[in-house]
Amino acid sequence: MTAGAFFVTVFYREETMKRKWTGRICIAVSAVFLAMAACSELPYWKNSENMKRIRAECTRTQAGETSDPDLERQIDFAALQKTNPDIAAWIYIPDTPVDYPVLKNPYDDHYLHRDYAGEYNPAGSIFMRAAAAADFSGNHTILYGHNMIDGQMFGWLKNYRDVENISSHPYIYIYLPERKQALRWQVYSAYQCHDATETYRTVFEDAGDYKTWQEMTVRLGEAAMELKPEDRILTLSTCTDSGSERYTVHGVLQFPETEK
Repeated sequence: MTAGAFFVTVFYREETMKRKWTGRICIAVSAVFLAMAACSELPYWKNSENMKRIRAECTRTQAGETSDPDLERQIDFAALQKTNPDIAAWIYIPDTPVDYPVLKNPYDDHYLHRDYAGEYNPAGSIFMRAAAAADFSGNHTILYGHNMIDGQMFGWLKNYRDVENISSHPYIYIYLPERKQALRWQVYSAYQCHDATETYRTVFEDAGDYKTWQEMTVRLGEAAMELKPEDRILTLSTCTDSGSERYTVHGVLQFPETEK
């Protein structure tokens, strides 16, 4: 073998080894990133699976006194509250992913990153503030939830931007431990606003002040709804891509008539 041929052979072998090691390193790095991605998604998958399980175990539909089967849906609050006594209610919007326990704790943001059982999960829970009436008897009750990309929690609410979805998904159902039938709220307005603005008021000076606030929710959502001073309002609030802005959905109590 000539000296030139020898050096060519050595160079070829070195380049071959370099390519092999480069390939191995790329595979190893890719595996690390895939593992990291899987780990980051695991809590969301776990939350989704847990919710499927408790829906199967703790919810059932039965015939009742009304023609609306969703009003008659039964929630096993006794079982749920054994897991976590902070479970105060259940929210359901038919034909959407919104079908969750509602949590209430003395600390307002306690369930921002905790699941229904109180364990850490970045998806959090649907929750209400400590000052809110757990029986939804206040003039204005607000529920909060994350805007998840996969539609979990309140991720589906942004679909109300399309007014056709207000018509096709008109009702929000709230189930309470002490009630045989659900509270049914009719969606009438949806819009984007800044956090901690007038939309989030829950205390009003008098009936006139409350009526003015009601009219604001109608106007901001460009809605066609005539609200009465005695109407109770439910607001669902979730985050947007902008850190300071929120997407809100308003519903007016529609059933039972005697409590409007």
